[in-house]
Amino acid sequence: MTQNGSYPSQEKYYAKNPTVSFRLKKEDIKKLEEIASREDMTVGQYVRNYLKGIVEKRETEAKIRKDGFDEGRNEGLKEGYKQGMNDWAFWFECYKCGERLYIKPLSKNHETIIGLLKDQKWGHETCPEQEQKKP
Repeated sequence: MTQNGSYPSQEKYYAKNPTVSFRLKKEDIKKLEEIASREDMTVGQYVRNYLKGIVEKRETEAKIRKDGFDEGRNEGLKEGYKQGMNDWAFWFECYKCGERLYIKPLSKNHETIIGLLKDQKWGHETCPEQEQKKP
């Protein structure tokens, strides 16, 4: 035993399991004791089990929401990317293998294509014929 009257093992136990205290109305204490008694538990055991169940349930629900959010976001990103590629990507078929070759914006290939189109005087179909504006 130590000078304060408890064993080292008790001190470790108390450090790991601190006391929690709160006030209840007498009728609420009686209900809590009855419920714990029906479950063949102490009030402390019942409260611990109750809190553990609540915490686990909320953690599970939070994980389900997060997983659902993540899956929905990822699916939306994939669908949005696919739609963007279909609507806006510039590509042509490789003359060697026939697979699509995508042109990256502002790449050397992109600049070459822009130069070729300017040289051939490509423009909006709806623009009226007028003098060429200088860039």
